[in-house]
Order: sequence, then structure tokens, then C-alpha cells
Amino acid sequence: MNKFLRNLLITAGLLLTSVTNATIITTTVTGSTNNCIPFDCLLSYEPSGFVYKNISALNLDVGDTISFDMLIPNQEDIIFDVYLLATPNGDASFVNPSYLSLPWTKVSSAFNAGRGDSISGNFDLTFILDQAFSFAGGGLAIMLDYVGSDPDTYTNVPSWATTDGSSFAVEQFYTANGSYGDRASIIAAVRFNDEVTGVPEPLSVGLFGLALISMCRLRKR
Repeated sequence: MNKFLRNLLITAGLLLTSVTNATIITTTVTGSTNNCIPFDCLLSYEPSGFVYKNISALNLDVGDTISFDMLIPNQEDIIFDVYLLATPNGDASFVNPSYLSLPWTKVSSAFNAGRGDSISGNFDLTFILDQAFSFAGGGLAIMLDYVGSDPDTYTNVPSWATTDGSSFAVEQFYTANGSYGDRASIIAAVRFNDEVTGVPEPLSVGLFGLALISMCRLRKR
């Protein structure tokens, strides 16, 4: 094989190699709480969730993840349907008592994220997406709906990392005994992991094809 053909094959191979770029967006961790909503009061306050602001654009695909940072593990497995909804940035009124009728996108179905751990900063409570979701940036709401059957015990309430309203937090919302509730506090820090796998460009495919054709011609000679 001549030098030119060898170099052409090497170049094409390098260009065809998929490159994985991870866009990780993490809200600032400013504190923690032992509140049971939503990670322990699994039946009494569902569905519940959080509204965020100033979230960068995301193009979440199947297999990407949404994670929360547990600081004291829960006493039972946390199994949620996870929903996402774009909201007006910083608007605390968009998610309201009629929030169940809003056009949510279910991005993770009955995913068992386990119970979390006691390691700070590792965002261990992770939900893997089975539905894609594109988001232009700004306000974003997450709704968590428990689909397990463990009873609420309100003992050994877990602890989890929170974020405040100066940068990302807008509100927490929930349903308590059939009535809507919300508050501008106790909002979970969250991490979005948007992993994008590169697709070979036409130029790299063309170079690889040219190299193969050239190699075949050399063999015929």
C-alpha cells in the first residue's frame, strides 16, 4: 500500500470516529432540606415538582439523564414517571392549580432510581430518559409522579440538595389531599446530562469510500 493511500485511510478513519460531547447543566447548590416532598411523601403529595428559570437550551435524547443530589438516602425505592414542560422564564403563575392539564411531555416512564446515597455533589438519584425532549432555553418545569406502592411512613425523611431563587429556582408545586399547593422555596438542585454523539459528516464518508475504491484498484493491478 503506497504512502498516500495509507494516509488517506488514516484520515478517513479519524474523521469517521464518533465523538461524544456531554452538555451538563447543573443548577447551583445553595443548601439542603429534610422535607419529604417529593422524594419521600410518595403517595400523599403526588404529583409534585419544581419550576426553574435561566436553564440553557437542551436537546435531550433517549438515554440522557436527569439527576438530583440525595444527601440522606430514602427508605424505599423512588420510582417516578418524569415529565418536562417549557415555561415562561421566571413565571411562578404558569404552573397553577390546573397544572395537570398542561402539555407535559413524559420523558421517563416508571423509572426506578433507587434510594440515593449520602455523598454530596454526585447527583446520584438519576432518571434515564425514554423519550426525547427539545428545549430552547429559559423556564423549565419538572413533574414527578410516583408509580410505586410503598406507603408513606414519614420516618427517616431523606435529605437532598436545594437551589435558591437568585439563579435558577422559581417554585415547588404539589397536590396535598386533593388541593394544589406551591411555595418559592425547597427547590431541588438538578442536573441535566445531554450527551450528543457526533455523526460522521459527508466529507469523512466520501474520503473513506475513496480510500476503499483506491485499495480495490491497487489489488486488481
